[in-house]
Amino acid sequence: MTSYIIRRLLQSIVVLLIVTFMIFFTMRLLPGDPILMYMTMRDMEGSTQAEVDAMKKEFGLDKPMMVQYVKWVSDAVRATLENQS
Repeated sequence: MTSYIIRRLLQSIVVLLIVTFMIFFTMRLLPGDPILMYMTMRDMEGSTQAEVDAMKKEFGLDKPMMVQYVKWVSDAVRATLENQS
């Protein structure tokens, strides 16, 4: 019985990783730049490329995709734990 529970827990962890991986990369495949979607039209009119690059750095979009994924998952776990308390 214990081996069954351990096996199911390991399978659950693998499924959760696959689902989060698919969600994260599906969001990244959406057309458009996330920073430009975040900015309003008024912000875009007066902004320079340096300001857009600074926002990308602020949100961590200049880092490799796997680093972004790990940060995204850790932020999601942290938010879930904070909401429980």
